[in-house]
Amino acid sequence: MVPNVVGMDYEPDSGLSFLLLEDLSSTHISPVNREQLVSSHGVPSQVYLDAAVDVMTEFHARFWEHPQFGTIPGTTEMRWWYRDEEAHKKHVERRSDEWAKFVDLYASEIPYEWLKLGESALKALPRLFETRIMPRLSPVRKLTMSQGDCYLSQFLVPQSGSGNSYLIDYQDVSVNFPTYDLVYMFATFWSREQRKQNEKKLLERYQRGLEKLGVEYEWNILQDDYRLCICYMIFDAIWNATSGSSKKYWLPKLRCLVGAYEDWDCARL
Repeated sequence: MVPNVVGMDYEPDSGLSFLLLEDLSSTHISPVNREQLVSSHGVPSQVYLDAAVDVMTEFHARFWEHPQFGTIPGTTEMRWWYRDEEAHKKHVERRSDEWAKFVDLYASEIPYEWLKLGESALKALPRLFETRIMPRLSPVRKLTMSQGDCYLSQFLVPQSGSGNSYLIDYQDVSVNFPTYDLVYMFATFWSREQRKQNEKKLLERYQRGLEKLGVEYEWNILQDDYRLCICYMIFDAIWNATSGSSKKYWLPKLRCLVGAYEDWDCARL
């Protein structure tokens, strides 16, 4: 799942470290790049899509309900957004501040329906935490390790179309809902049409792959988890808009996530 490690070291006193990985530049490429994602050309070939889904499936299966979850601070803890009641409260406060800033800056530039949707989604977060998240935290149920920033540009696939594929960039890794990474892959920069053509069959491929690896993840739970992560991911685009990202980046991301929120009927959660 990851390139071979050539060398690594860490110095506790200074905090300095290095990590040297196998050079795959002559044999592997990213399925898409950032520019393709932002410009609505972020659907690679079926071979590359399947490879990315299969790598993600194996990664999630390896860490599914892992007994070390919660034992290594900063590494095997639940994502800070909803680690516990206090963490979630702070997260909602942060999102509320960002939303107010976003409305102040851009209310006149986006559809009114988006504003209504955002207000409703924001108000729903405390209820979603209580009903959908808390019951899964203790004991750990159907949670895994998440890459945490899992755009399709975070994979390396063989240029030839066959061979090992890899997942890279674990800076934002944490314990999370399995579908957190999948929403990044399929909903953040895919239009309604692109999702209609690809999303369901890729989610089904992911579920079948987990089953082959001995992991039970019922289809109805997977779908509800996907909806749940869309509800939270919308506000990642709002953060992008209020933290200095260009409109060229955050607007298509928000448009795609709003479309996913509506198509998946996330409000019914």
